[in-house]
Amino acid sequence: MSGFKKFVHILFSILLILFSLVMFFTVFNFGQVSYNLREFMMNEVCFYIFAIIGALVLIGAIFIMFKAILSDDLSDFLISKDKDGEVMISTDALENTVKRTVDKYEGIRTSNVNVRVNNSSEPYMNCDVEVGVRDMSNIAGLGENIKEDIKLNLENLSGYKVKDITVKFLDLTKSTNKRVV
Repeated sequence: MSGFKKFVHILFSILLILFSLVMFFTVFNFGQVSYNLREFMMNEVCFYIFAIIGALVLIGAIFIMFKAILSDDLSDFLISKDKDGEVMISTDALENTVKRTVDKYEGIRTSNVNVRVNNSSEPYMNCDVEVGVRDMSNIAGLGENIKEDIKLNLENLSGYKVKDITVKFLDLTKSTNKRVV
């Protein structure tokens, strides 16, 4: 659930809870509204209908609020939909795929991987990878090979396009603040 949709669900739930509490208190003779509706409320059937509707609204609002609070943020998933249903692939799975792809190269250590997912009408991914190397002599060719392998593996896993891959090389022979393990 997106952040804005989550906010709207929570706000809607709070308003429904407040409405049901106001309705509850008016049923039990609290406030001006109950005074004005005194004759209507004297009918026992109307009283029970009003109380049941209030209780159902309260239960529904609480359910919607907890659903909104406890739902995952959908920006952390790549969502694949078709007529048979939908599959959600977490960014953790995509990042682990990138790490395993880079780990097959000798002398390279993966430092940081970030896969960003865009769930538009045609979902796509962007990937940033930081790798540490000891030999910086052939990083241009190595970078292209890493990009191709990452793109191939992510597209095979997800079935969606990888729009951009950025590979940043860190020289392990120089002292940096980054720790590559």
